[in-house]
Amino acid sequence: MLAGQPDLRPDSPAYATQLRLISPRIVATASDSVGTDAVRGIRVLAVGAAPRAARPAPQTPAVPGATEVSVKTREVASRGYHEALACAWVVNDRAVWGMTTDYGGK
Repeated sequence: MLAGQPDLRPDSPAYATQLRLISPRIVATASDSVGTDAVRGIRVLAVGAAPRAARPAPQTPAVPGATEVSVKTREVASRGYHEALACAWVVNDRAVWGMTTDYGGK
């Protein structure tokens, strides 16, 4: 990236064309929001995914003698969590299918 010229990498050729067509508007909006002419232009890169950044090496705990804590997931959640989740699913299904909780038929 050059100073004042961000690089954009679209996912498809259609997005690349759209970016090129509206780039003056993007530059103007970015400059107005910053308050200066910090953005001078936009460079539309080749279509495709951005290169992956290298993952940092795992670090040891900052505190000597500290142990790692296991991550809680749905599989190891409490019984109350599972009951509340089941109730939420039932309510959501009723809303999706237009059902009400009025069982009196009135």
